[in-house]
Amino acid sequence: MKGKIITAVFILLLAASAAMIAAGSGTTAAENRAAASFPPFDRQTVLSGGFASGVESYINDRVACREYIIELSRRLGARMGITPPEGVVIRADVDMGTGESLASDILVANGAVTEIFDFSAECADRWADAVNAYTKYLDGVNVYAALVPTRLEFAEPIYSNLEDSQSEAIRYIYSRLAPGVTPVDMRAALAPHTGEYVYFRTDHHWTALGAYYGYRALCGAADVGAVDIGGFEKNVKTPFKGYLSAFVADKSLLDKPDALEWYDTDAAGEITNVMYSRGEGGAWHEYHTPIYYDERSDYDFFLGADHPFALYKNPGALTDKTVLIVSDSFVNALAPWLMKTYKAVALINPRSFGGTLGEAVQKLRPDDFLVLDYTFAASFPDYCAAMESLLPHSADISAAP
Repeated sequence: MKGKIITAVFILLLAASAAMIAAGSGTTAAENRAAASFPPFDRQTVLSGGFASGVESYINDRVACREYIIELSRRLGARMGITPPEGVVIRADVDMGTGESLASDILVANGAVTEIFDFSAECADRWADAVNAYTKYLDGVNVYAALVPTRLEFAEPIYSNLEDSQSEAIRYIYSRLAPGVTPVDMRAALAPHTGEYVYFRTDHHWTALGAYYGYRALCGAADVGAVDIGGFEKNVKTPFKGYLSAFVADKSLLDKPDALEWYDTDAAGEITNVMYSRGEGGAWHEYHTPIYYDERSDYDFFLGADHPFALYKNPGALTDKTVLIVSDSFVNALAPWLMKTYKAVALINPRSFGGTLGEAVQKLRPDDFLVLDYTFAASFPDYCAAMESLLPHSADISAAP
């Protein structure tokens, strides 16, 4: 008997749903758009998921009293002080710099554009394994690992739930690190300051202020002194057009422009730098450049973009220590702060270095070693492959600069 009642209720609900769809007018005038058409049924739409989402849109647009329901929802929300969130998810190809573009989802909402994180256990393992493998070159060196979450990690749940949890991904990766590697909790460093301008709205990077909070966390983990941001003049350069803005066709979604804020951490002009590149036959070429803060209006303002191997020296630093860093471009806004603490700061870009970690360690004899990336780097196979490329002993160590 109970089963018959459940069956009858199910049939009744199904009939009611069909009646509502049949009674629907198929108009969406209040939204200033045409009602969705029934999607074509073919191999392409089925495999891409377009057929399923198209049918859902077709049905939704034909529910009876649809416009009245939407308007009632808006009015109730307004009366309760709730503004319905609006946003759009864009499919885009993102190139991490190795020439391989990977399909990614990008969210545009609340005047900001952010990547949507997609966790990959395989890549996460490769990232952690690479860091662990580095330690065999670093006997007697303090080793640190830091993953920086992006803006969406701190957004309202209705937005942050669109992605895999970055904090859970970070915890997973940190749990796989060798005992000799000290993890740095960048999320905890940034969380109290998310109401401040710590992330760009049109770019996935952190700002100079966000990098400063990361710098404080690193100095705390390494037990070295850190400078106070209040002792430096803040400068503002506008406009700033972030990398992710290129994926947004409707620029009105980003009405509030970004500003590039920076702090003059080398007012005395003491910091020097040397860049290295590798030529034919593995020979190292040294060149000097005065670039510290560039005149560009994008993220390349910091250090003039990524470099295969760069060494910065500051005789007026708080310590006599040397730190060697393997990192993606998140290090560019962080490095000027680190140069105030470390007498020598060396940066390796694994995507373009072309050498081995052993070469750099032999040359620099660092006191501290850091691997710093944003969370997404540990989900991109091409970036993890670049990290692994630092491990082989195939290069002649004597050829190191």
